[in-house]
Amino acid sequence: MTQTTLNASEDQFVPRRRRRGRRRSPGGMSPRDLRQLARLPRAPGIRIRTRCDGFGAQYLAQISALAWALQEKRYFYYEPFSKLDHGEDAASMSEFTGLRSWGTPADFKKLSHVRFVPEVLKAPNPSLYFNAQLLRIIREMYYSTPKPSACKHAIAIHIRRGDINKGMKSRWLPEKVYIQLVRMLRQFFPGKSIGIYSQGAPSEFSALTTEGATLELSRDLRETFHELATAPVLIPAPSCLSYSAAILSEGTIIHLANDQNKPLDHWLHSRALSMKRSQLLKIMRDF
Repeated sequence: MTQTTLNASEDQFVPRRRRRGRRRSPGGMSPRDLRQLARLPRAPGIRIRTRCDGFGAQYLAQISALAWALQEKRYFYYEPFSKLDHGEDAASMSEFTGLRSWGTPADFKKLSHVRFVPEVLKAPNPSLYFNAQLLRIIREMYYSTPKPSACKHAIAIHIRRGDINKGMKSRWLPEKVYIQLVRMLRQFFPGKSIGIYSQGAPSEFSALTTEGATLELSRDLRETFHELATAPVLIPAPSCLSYSAAILSEGTIIHLANDQNKPLDHWLHSRALSMKRSQLLKIMRDF
C-alpha cells in the first residue's frame, strides 16, 4: 500500500467542545461514539478523534486504528494530537511518533471518526491485528523521526503510579508483585541492570532499590517511552504507555497478567520466570 496524506485544506474538522452532563453508556461511550462505531463496518476509512488523554492512550488508539485499517484494507487518516494530559506538548509528541496517514485516500467526509477501536484493543487475540505487517509499519514510522538514547538497562520494568491509586485494581499492581519479580530476575540474571520506570518519590520504591534495582522516576516522556521500547527485556505495566512501547519493541516482553490488556503471541508470560534459567535463556533473544 502507498503512504499518503490529505492536504490540510481538505481537513475541515474542528473538535467539538465537551458538553457538560452528556449521557454516556455504561462502557463510557457517548451516543456519538456509538453512532460512529456503527458506521465503521461501512466506512471507507478511519481516523481517531482527538481528545484530552495521556500520550500512551492516544498513541495506542492511533495504532489500533491503523491496525484495523490494514486488516480491513481501508484508509487510515492520521490526525495529530490536539491536546495531551500531564502537560505534554501535543505537536512535538505527534512528531515524535512518526505516524502518518496510510493507504489509498478515501472520501474525507465519510470517514468514521472514533475515539478508539474496541474490536482491536479488546480482541481476545490482539496479534490478529498487531501482526508482523503492522509492527513493521509502525516501527518504520516511529524511527523516521529523531529519538533519544536507547535503554541503558538490560531489563526495564514499568510500574504504573502517579495518576492512579490502590483503588484502581485493574491498573495498580501491588509492590510485593514487583519485589518478587526483581528477586526472581536477580536469581536468573545476576549482574544484569534493572531499571524501574515510574512516577513518585524515591522513598516509595525503597524496597526495590534494596533489591538492587535502579530508579528512573518522572523523567522526560520521550526518554522514558523510548527506553521502554528499546530495552532488551521489557516488563510493561497495565498501562497504555508501556503496552504501546511493548508493541513497538523488538526485545523480549514478559507480560504480567492483568485485566487491562492482553499479550501478543510472541510475548512471554510471567510464569516463564518459573522455568529453569537454561530454558528461559533459549527463549529470550539477544539477551
